[in-house]
Amino acid sequence: MYDLKSWVEMQKMLEETMKPYFEMLGLEMYIDRIVLHPEDCPDTCVDYIWRITCRDKEICDKLREEISKQSGESGEQGGGEEEE
Repeated sequence: MYDLKSWVEMQKMLEETMKPYFEMLGLEMYIDRIVLHPEDCPDTCVDYIWRITCRDKEICDKLREEISKQSGESGEQGGGEEEE
């Protein structure tokens, strides 16, 4: 059986480990939500969504640009529509 408690603890540890690095860049990363039955994959997927917030718009613009370059994508990955 899958050990959900250990998995959640690992996610919290990742969040705490990355916190100082993200703060140095003007970012904050945290667990935003868990979607148990996402619309595009309700029976075999669970979305575990991290949110990154930026100190200001310029930082977010640069982050989005870099993510797009490195991933080769222009929008949100996962096939969904980009949320505003």
